[in-house]
Amino acid sequence: MSITMALVKRMGGDITFESEKDKGTTFVITIPFKIDAEKREAEQKAKKSVCSIAGMNILLVEDNELNMEIVEFITQNAGAVVTKAWNGREALEIFEKSAEGCFDAILMDVMMPEMDGYEATERIRRLNRKDARTIPIIAMTANAFTQKLCFQSSHSAICYLKQIFLRTLFKRWFLTFQNLYEIFSCFFEKF
Repeated sequence: MSITMALVKRMGGDITFESEKDKGTTFVITIPFKIDAEKREAEQKAKKSVCSIAGMNILLVEDNELNMEIVEFITQNAGAVVTKAWNGREALEIFEKSAEGCFDAILMDVMMPEMDGYEATERIRRLNRKDARTIPIIAMTANAFTQKLCFQSSHSAICYLKQIFLRTLFKRWFLTFQNLYEIFSCFFEKF
């Protein structure tokens, strides 16, 4: 007890106790610590900057109006700026006409009319501009078998199953924002 008392006194603290016969003794150690508010704020800002899609420019490619609306709503609520394309051909045209580095990521549906996500991804990757080879293209599909194809193909796209996403959305609406946020933050930490 004397060692504890010496350490507590060196830290500017105090020890008090209450004792009751046949019940025991309670010791209370009080040590004054200052909370570093600046450090806490810096840590929170660092955490947010790593995990945030706020301010990102995302090209959203989706032919289904409901899916487009849902993903647009969620990404915009997370602070991203969304440019919409309704098929692969339109996405390719928008990307080609945009300034290099304009988009931070592309969310690409796999099955669409006119030009599907695979062909659009291939054509984007073949464009003669630096960002065409490095931009993250995240494939979205409701087809569980397509996921395997995306990972094994040379399309450089990462699949995310819309089917699971939509199920999560309707069953647990309040968690969907967090789920999409986590998906983006984990994905973009790698780049």
